[in-house]
Amino acid sequence: MTRVLVKPLKDHAIPKPNGKALAPEGEIVELGGFWRRRERDGDVEILPAPQPKAEKSAKKPVDKPASKEA
Repeated sequence: MTRVLVKPLKDHAIPKPNGKALAPEGEIVELGGFWRRRERDGDVEILPAPQPKAEKSAKKPVDKPASKEA
């Protein structure tokens, strides 16, 4: 399933399928019929989930000097 960011559009609590309220800043959830219905009702906005940033390697490759062969 697709993971998306769901943000509430109204000032009141939007319940999740587990009965808890959706965080005011939004949450990443699995997209399904429940969230599509909330979107259709104007309760939430469905956005693409932010992509995790690629971690940079702490070690940089070391360039080895070319050997001189005579």
